[in-house]
Amino acid sequence: MDAVGGAERLLVQQDGDLAALLGVDRVRHVAGELAALRTELVRQLAHLLLVASALPVIRTDAVWRDIDFLGALVLACGVVPLLLGLSRAGEGHGWDEPLVWGPLLAGVVLLAVFGRVESAATHPIVPFGLFRNRTFTLMITTAFLSAFAMMGCVYLVPLLYQGCWVPPRSRRATFWPR
Repeated sequence: MDAVGGAERLLVQQDGDLAALLGVDRVRHVAGELAALRTELVRQLAHLLLVASALPVIRTDAVWRDIDFLGALVLACGVVPLLLGLSRAGEGHGWDEPLVWGPLLAGVVLLAVFGRVESAATHPIVPFGLFRNRTFTLMITTAFLSAFAMMGCVYLVPLLYQGCWVPPRSRRATFWPR
């Protein structure tokens, strides 16, 4: 409470006009919130430093030339049109419109180019040799499908509860139980 009291006095003394405008109680509340925020930030910084000091130091031979910049560029150039085509399809454009299938086709072609670039890279982003292991392939496929379902639920369930798919007359029934 000492820190809060000091912050209150400092804020009231420096901002007499603010105290007169908002009232002393509001200024005290703001000062208390600022002191609590400062305390929380200091505590989080201490935790971050504690965790960082406990991390092991890993020596590696990796250098900047080992990064697959070409693969990263081709991957980004393949994913962006794919997402653009999918988002346009969700905005009311039909799947048969060039605004949708054009970027989708470009994205698929660029992702195929990404596969060729990665197979020739010395340090690939996605080492395709890992997919020969059936356990790894099953785990990655399961993780992808689980993440796909989870993101669908995170996006679609709030829309369901907001009543976006319900006719306006029965929209109230989604909020209030009978």
